[in-house]
Amino acid sequence: MRVNPDHADFPALLAEVLDLLAFAKDDLAAVADILETSTSQLVRLLGQEPAALVELNARRSRAGLKPLRSS
Repeated sequence: MRVNPDHADFPALLAEVLDLLAFAKDDLAAVADILETSTSQLVRLLGQEPAALVELNARRSRAGLKPLRSS
């Protein structure tokens, strides 16, 4: 999943991924399966917009899950 953060469709794609994560209770593996990609690719995508990764990690922290790190 390669998406340039400057691409016009990036915000919509990011929003879709965040919506899916919220629906799946932040289960990255489940969302990766739905999107037919890897969890590491999802984390990289989220890392392209640091605020998205910060928000997801805050939700994960509240749920007792470990934070994700973008490479």
